[in-house]
Amino acid sequence: MKTNRNATKRASSQPSKRITNIRKNQRIGKYIANKTHEKKELYVDAEWFIAQRMYLLGYAYNLRQYGQLYGKALCRENVRNLLRNVDTVYFWWSDIGMLEKCFRISIRNRVRCINLLKVMHYIEPNAISYKLAHFESLAGIHRKTMEYKSNIWTLHRDWKDPQKRQRALLYNMEDVLNMLRVKRYFWKKHGITREHEDMFSM
Repeated sequence: MKTNRNATKRASSQPSKRITNIRKNQRIGKYIANKTHEKKELYVDAEWFIAQRMYLLGYAYNLRQYGQLYGKALCRENVRNLLRNVDTVYFWWSDIGMLEKCFRISIRNRVRCINLLKVMHYIEPNAISYKLAHFESLAGIHRKTMEYKSNIWTLHRDWKDPQKRQRALLYNMEDVLNMLRVKRYFWKKHGITREHEDMFSM
């Protein structure tokens, strides 16, 4: 990942006024299934067909611990395992609602859920776009897959093609990891703390 050093320096400046005014993959790795960890963050990005059937779930705890669930591995038990020892889930748009619906589990009643899209509307009110790709660009983050950004239906089609599925997997994984990077960049830029996040918790 390449970042703009000048932008990084600006990001470490004083919290923005808007924040200051706030008052208040196919397998689950051993990291998830076999160990007990301290409370941690979870970033998720799901892909689903128009009939609201989910076919892919990308996840990350940090930039070293991440993966994807699809096929038989994308099941209620494994989704519940992902949430083990998690105290905050970050997502972009409506993924939490889809997870709850598709797997009949309650997430918002168990952990803090932060819709990053909603937060970005608040802390970046003059943004020309609220797509993740736009904020990736502002943060100096580059990705290998851009073709699906303009046509999500192509992603659904390629998922069904075994020869193109790896490209779809890469796109989803970049979404998850770049969402994490974008969150870290703009949280630092605006001085956002855990207390500030509570304002947006679902």
